Amino acid sequence: MPSTAVLNSEQTMSAFIAAGANTEDTIISNDEFFPAVDPNLFRSLMRLDNSVTNPRIRQALIDAMGKTNTDLAAWQTTQQNQGNADLSNVAAPQIDGKTRHEHDYQRAVYCQAKAEITERYQDYDTTAAGTSHAEEIENSIDDYKRQARFAIRRILGQSQSTIELI
Repeated sequence: MPSTAVLNSEQTMSAFIAAGANTEDTIISNDEFFPAVDPNLFRSLMRLDNSVTNPRIRQALIDAMGKTNTDLAAWQTTQQNQGNADLSNVAAPQIDGKTRHEHDYQRAVYCQAKAEITERYQDYDTTAAGTSHAEEIENSIDDYKRQARFAIRRILGQSQSTIELI
């Protein structure tokens, strides 16, 4: 028999969080070399629900684009000096109508933005379950940052290995 919960006038439901519907967001333009970024595609691919607002997504993507562009600035200059007007003109294997560099650029931006959003939306809980959940989130953030680094390194033609001396 299904159970039903009945609340009297003194009881409240504290676990309910209303999330409004977000409307479609506009494409974020970039400099002339790197591609524009679609916040709607980001929301879909990175599995973000409506609890993350469009302005927060937009800000995280703009920050991630700036970081990625800075990381690739010297490489960009080299490519432009070789006559490549934009990232799509740089010789690289084509996958699904785009160069591998374009896919890696998108991955770098999306992963950096997702890491930032995940950091901002962490819950703080002092219970054992909360501590375990926080550790899982921290691992997820580190994974996104690592994936972004790897994507940038692939564009630069560098190894994905990072070695630190202790």
